[in-house]
Amino acid sequence: MTKEIVHVEGMSEASKRANIPLSTAVKAGIRFRLRPASHGPGDRATCPGDIVRQTETCLENLKAAVEAAGSSLDKV
Repeated sequence: MTKEIVHVEGMSEASKRANIPLSTAVKAGIRFRLRPASHGPGDRATCPGDIVRQTETCLENLKAAVEAAGSSLDKV
């Protein structure tokens, strides 16, 4: 089965800059795999606020990863 590393704008670059050996999202055949641990609220300087705002940011990051792989939250 062929695997494809999915580039997720913003998150893939952040992992690379931080020297984190992690693929944000991977497609294998018709399946798509996310690694939720890598989709946190991001840098605290860019995501201030309470748990509600940080949770919204996490979900926005998950949505971006799903869409970068050519899918949508409707299919999750």
